[in-house]
Amino acid sequence: MSTTLSHLVVGEASFSGVKELGPLLHLQGTLCISRWENVIEPRDARDAKLIEKSGLDGLLLEWSDNLKESKDRTCELDILSMLHLAGTLKELIIRCYDGTRFPSWLRYSSFPNMVLLRIENCKKCTSLPPIGQLPSLKDLSIEGMASVKNIGAEFYGENCQQTFRSLETLYFKGMGEWENWISYGEFPHLQKLFIGDCPKLLGKLPNHLPLLEKVVIYGCWQMVVSISSFPELCQVEIDRSKGVVCGGKVNFNSLNFMSLSTISEFNCRIKGSAMDGLTKAEDLAIFMCKDLTHLWSHDVGSLPQLPCLRVLKIEDCIKLVSLVAEEVEEQLQLGMPSMLREIKIRNCIVLQSLPKAMVYNNTCLECIQIVKCDSLLYFAEVQLPPTLKRLEIIHCKNMLVLLNGDDTNCSSSNTSLLEYLYIENCPSLKSLTSSGELPVTLKQLSIRYCQKLETIAKRFHHNSFLEVIRISSCESLVSLPMGILSLCHLDEIDICNCATLVCFPEEELLTSNLRLLQISGCEKMQALPNCIHGLTSLQELQIKACPGILFFPEEGFPINLRSLVISDLNITEAL
Repeated sequence: MSTTLSHLVVGEASFSGVKELGPLLHLQGTLCISRWENVIEPRDARDAKLIEKSGLDGLLLEWSDNLKESKDRTCELDILSMLHLAGTLKELIIRCYDGTRFPSWLRYSSFPNMVLLRIENCKKCTSLPPIGQLPSLKDLSIEGMASVKNIGAEFYGENCQQTFRSLETLYFKGMGEWENWISYGEFPHLQKLFIGDCPKLLGKLPNHLPLLEKVVIYGCWQMVVSISSFPELCQVEIDRSKGVVCGGKVNFNSLNFMSLSTISEFNCRIKGSAMDGLTKAEDLAIFMCKDLTHLWSHDVGSLPQLPCLRVLKIEDCIKLVSLVAEEVEEQLQLGMPSMLREIKIRNCIVLQSLPKAMVYNNTCLECIQIVKCDSLLYFAEVQLPPTLKRLEIIHCKNMLVLLNGDDTNCSSSNTSLLEYLYIENCPSLKSLTSSGELPVTLKQLSIRYCQKLETIAKRFHHNSFLEVIRISSCESLVSLPMGILSLCHLDEIDICNCATLVCFPEEELLTSNLRLLQISGCEKMQALPNCIHGLTSLQELQIKACPGILFFPEEGFPINLRSLVISDLNITEAL
C-alpha cells in the first residue's frame, strides 16, 4: 500500500526522529525533510532506509540557516554519508547543508534517472560534488556556495570527455568567493546559462556550447565576457560586468544582444570589428566609463544605431558631455532609437543637454529620470518631449528652469502628455517654465527642497487633470497658482515647510473632489482659504506649525470631515 508524506520536521532528542521513516517502505511522490541539524547519530540517517524507498520521485534535504559556529562539521558529513538515497530519484534539493564537503554517494553511478539537482546555501562547502557524469541531468542550480573559490575537474567527474551529456539549464548565483571556472569537459546540449552575483569571477566560460540559446550574466564585476564560445543567434544579456570582448568567427553582429547593461570601461573593453550586433539590444546601461564623452560620435567604439532600444541607463560617466556628438547629431536624426521608452541618467556631472533628435523625434519615450547632473541649466528648450508621461529631476544643483525659452504652448494638451512631475533638491531652480504654465495633462506634481523656487505656475487651467500637489521645503515660494482650488480632479494638497508662503489665492471655489489638505511649517501663512467650508468632499484636514494663522474660517469647516488635526497655531478662540 502506497504512503504519502510531504514534510517531516526532525525534532530534537528523541522526538520525530528521521529513523521513523524506516518502516515506511512505500512512500510516494516528493518528500521534504527539514531540521537535519537535530540528527545526532549518523546511524539514524541510515535507519531512515531512504535507499529502499523507490517510490520517491523528489527529495528536499534541508538544514536550518545560521547554525551555531560551534557545531561539528565532521558530524554533518558523517550523517549525510550514511543516508544513501534510492537510485530511482529524479529530483534532489540540498539546502543549507553545513558540512565542508559532500558525501561520495552524490555521483553518477547512484542516480541514473536524476533530471534536476539544486544545491543551495551550503556555505561551508569548499568544492562542488562530482556530478558531471549524471546521465539524465537536465537542470542544475548552484546557489549561495560562499566558500567555493574554484570549479574544476572535481565538478566534471572521472571521465571528462563526456560530461553533462543531457544538461540543458545551468544556473550559478551568489558565489561570493568564486574566482575561476576551469573547464575540463563539454556541455553539448546546454541551452540556457545563468551566472549572477559572482563578483570575483575571473575565469573563462566553457568553450564548447553548440546549442546555447540564451546566456544571462549579471553582477560579475571582474569578468570580461568573451562571446567567442557563444553560437550564432544566441540571446545575450549582460549586466554589471567589467567588459565584453569578441574573437574568432563569432562577433557582435552574429549574436542577439537583448540587454547590455552597466559595462564599465565601455570604449576600451568592448572590442571587435562589428558593433552592429547591438542593434537588437532592448536594454542598454553604461556604468563608470570614465573617459566616455559621447555615445554616438565618429570615434572608434561608438555605438551603432539602435532601432530596438527601449531602455537606456547611464551612470557615473564623469566626462559625458552629450549623448550625441554635435558633428553627428544631424546625420543620426533619422536613425536614433525610435522605440526608446525610458532614459535614466545619474551622476554625469558635465552633461550639458539631451539630444533633440532622441527626445523630440521619438514616439515612444514616456519616462526620463535625471539625477546629479550638475551642468544641466535646463531640461529642455521650448517644450516637453511630446510623448513624455513621467519626468524626475533630482539633485541637479545648477538647474535654473525646467523649460527654457518662450514656451507659449506648453500648457496645450496637443504638445504634452506629461502626467507625473517630480523635482527634488534643485537649489538653483527659480521657476518651472518661462511661460508660467504647466501641461493640463499633469496628474501629480511633487516639488521638494528647491530653496530658490519662486513660482510654480501663474495659474492652473480649470480643465487640468491634476490630482495630487505636494510642495515641501521651498523657502522662497511666496504664492500658489491661481486656480488651485478650481481643479475638478484634485484629490490631495500637501504644503510643508514653505516659510514665505503667505496665503492661498482669493478665488471662487469650484473643486468638489479634494479629500486631503495638509499645511505645516508655513510660518507666514496668514489664513486658511475663505472658501474652505465649501470643500464638501474634504475628509482629512491638518494644520500644523503655522503661527501666522490667528483665526478659524468665519464660515467654519467642511461638514464631512473625518479627521481634523490642529497644532502649534496662535489661535485663541474656541473651535
